[in-house]
Amino acid sequence: IASPPPDPLVEAAGKAAAAYEDSLPDYIVKRTTTRYRGTRARFDVTIWRPVDTVTGDVTAVHGKEVYSNITINGKPAAELPNRGSWSAGEFTTVLLAILPPERAATFTHRRNEQLRNRAAVRYDFAVDQSHSAWRLAADHLPGSPGHQSYATAYTGAIWIDKQTGQVLRIEMSARGLPNWFALNSIESYTDFDFVQIGDRSYLLPERSESLTCERNGRICLKNETVFTNYDKFVSNTSISFDDTAK
Repeated sequence: IASPPPDPLVEAAGKAAAAYEDSLPDYIVKRTTTRYRGTRARFDVTIWRPVDTVTGDVTAVHGKEVYSNITINGKPAAELPNRGSWSAGEFTTVLLAILPPERAATFTHRRNEQLRNRAAVRYDFAVDQSHSAWRLAADHLPGSPGHQSYATAYTGAIWIDKQTGQVLRIEMSARGLPNWFALNSIESYTDFDFVQIGDRSYLLPERSESLTCERNGRICLKNETVFTNYDKFVSNTSISFDDTAK
């Protein structure tokens, strides 16, 4: 059976994703993440309670993210939280987990939709474990006996702007997690929107959410993140990055 011809809009989105990081200026944005801990009740209803709110300025220089002015519940903090659930890299990683040819993603169920008053095309997608770029880590998480890492298969949905070929929204869910892994449910979404920086408009993350649930219990963790106050970053000083900066 011959493979279906490539979808021109998916191909355009792949090219846009490949050039995405290099197309962005150096910029700074405020990230605010509210973290919740949930307990599964009857009928799979989860009751959420806030754990903390983490804010920080994220400076993106040549694709590297550096955090400053970090606060936790309004109090200055020397570093980001090292316990609980935390995610980074919404800016580029999520695009490269789906669209490059080496991911061998399948795109199905194409349909036209409106998203934030823009004409978009929604696809369902799937990436198998052998082509995965989504590496999960369970460390200091509920149900984790220690540090664990696993590159998972994943499915989801992607919305591509008809006019620009850029991605407006991505939803992802882990699939086929092994029994030895501490988490049995991992989901996320990222919304992108057009942001004015200087005299140009760029498509950048507006909000994201991640959800993780432990395998051997009733505890789930949820992070709700918003990105605000994008601005161009200009500095007369040099900034150096080590391998763990991002």
